[in-house]
Amino acid sequence: MIHFILIINKQGRTRFSKYFTEIGVSPLQRSIFEAELARKIIPRPESQCSIIFHEQYKFVYRRYASLFFILGISPEDNEFEVIEFVQNWVEILNVYFDKVRELDLVIHLDKVHLILNEMMANGNIVSSNKHDILVAIDALERA
Repeated sequence: MIHFILIINKQGRTRFSKYFTEIGVSPLQRSIFEAELARKIIPRPESQCSIIFHEQYKFVYRRYASLFFILGISPEDNEFEVIEFVQNWVEILNVYFDKVRELDLVIHLDKVHLILNEMMANGNIVSSNKHDILVAIDALERA
């Protein structure tokens, strides 16, 4: 199960977050948690593994340009499946936004959530077919 998804930039600012389970009870606790995670992941060299453990979670992350896509998963989950999910999500975002950039995430946050909701439900991956997801998003926008 995916517990949460974060997208942060190289400066450690959170640009997107979606939590499927509770991480702390207050926004302050969440921001402290996100800052700790950013301090662990951002300085890691690209030659190191993109899977780390912190607290009770296993984190899988991928870096695309200046953005880090970080997913907190259960320790028993398949990290390679999650890495493929991130790759697929980024490819869909690239098609939708015609080369996704950090500014797209900030301005069109609702669209990023919409695309993710087509791919996931309650922390579980439900669809990975790019064509079907893009057709569904297009249909929702026309309605």
